[in-house]
Amino acid sequence: MTHLGKLATLFGVVAFSLWQLLERGETAMLSIIGVVLALLVVFSVISFLLQRRCSPLAREITLRTETWWWMVAVLMLAFSTHRIVSFVFLGFLCFSALREYYSLMPMKEESGDKLLAFKDRYAVLLTYLVIPALVTTAYVRWY
Repeated sequence: MTHLGKLATLFGVVAFSLWQLLERGETAMLSIIGVVLALLVVFSVISFLLQRRCSPLAREITLRTETWWWMVAVLMLAFSTHRIVSFVFLGFLCFSALREYYSLMPMKEESGDKLLAFKDRYAVLLTYLVIPALVTTAYVRWY
């Protein structure tokens, strides 16, 4: 996909999401998203200015800004469509965050000449299994 095609897709997703939120009259969500979009516009301008100056940070800032644009667009799409889509997205986000957290933890221990397996693998499995229960509990509003 060309760069122009990616921008058109991104703009379409953001515009569709804003339209859906406007239709439903969700002013609080629109306010929050407005602030986030304003911040993204500021960082996009900073990225553009850094590219014009040929700064060594320009490429890194541009990549991070583009990534955040896509993450916000997907989040907006999840919030602006059906409620179940939002909760499926929330479950996926919880799973991804927990996976990232566990990837940062040392899972192997060395004791002398032995390599020991991670002792708490059942606790790790249990935390992954709790995610669907938590998301379902939030979906049915049984806090």
